[in-house]
Amino acid sequence: MPPVADLLGRATEGFIDVPDGKVWYQSVGEGEPLLLLHGGPGAGSTYLERLMSLAESGFQVVRYDQLGCGKSEQPDDPSLWTVDHFVKEVDVVRETLGFEKMHVIGQSWGSFLALEYALTYPERLQTVTLYSGAASTMQCFEGMTRLRHQLPAEIVDRLQQYEDAGDYEHPQYLADIQILLDRHLCRVQPWPDELVRSMEDMGTSVYNTMWGPNEFTLTGNLTSWDRRDRLGEIETPA
Repeated sequence: MPPVADLLGRATEGFIDVPDGKVWYQSVGEGEPLLLLHGGPGAGSTYLERLMSLAESGFQVVRYDQLGCGKSEQPDDPSLWTVDHFVKEVDVVRETLGFEKMHVIGQSWGSFLALEYALTYPERLQTVTLYSGAASTMQCFEGMTRLRHQLPAEIVDRLQQYEDAGDYEHPQYLADIQILLDRHLCRVQPWPDELVRSMEDMGTSVYNTMWGPNEFTLTGNLTSWDRRDRLGEIETPA
């Protein structure tokens, strides 16, 4: 299998008009369409570059930066950052690329989005793969909170003090959050280049509006999202 860099050198890219802006996409390979949905919300698709190698298995693999992050337009309108908006965006991308049906892989928030898409447009999917995701934001957050409480008690207490004060940018708070990220977001040290680039391209408006100031502090509009009671409706191979 050729290195991903070689594959990406043969990729095509461009912009797609979606509701309220344009999104950047990249496509490589020929065969059944496979759409990658990145996490965050707002992290951009760079960290999914290695999955583009699935083109060697007979897929046309497409990744795109959701509106508000990465190389896509970033309108200054937090009212856009909703689950419904991004579900519609996925379908506009599908239609514009000419995919009657497609495979979807969603990672983290992208798996929330893939699940929501499968419930909304099942007839447009061949398969859906949920990768490092959940069917409930609160269930996900409760698991992350358990990880947080595995830290030394003094760090847990210090995090709480800064959060109670709303001081999410204090250097000590950021340093303590980095410990959590290194233990539970990415254990590879130093972080892979594609993950670093995704973090640099983070759409902070999207992330703060939908999730919160960091992975372990949930204050956004995704808080009430829960599809556990609808999983039985999904007939798409998953």
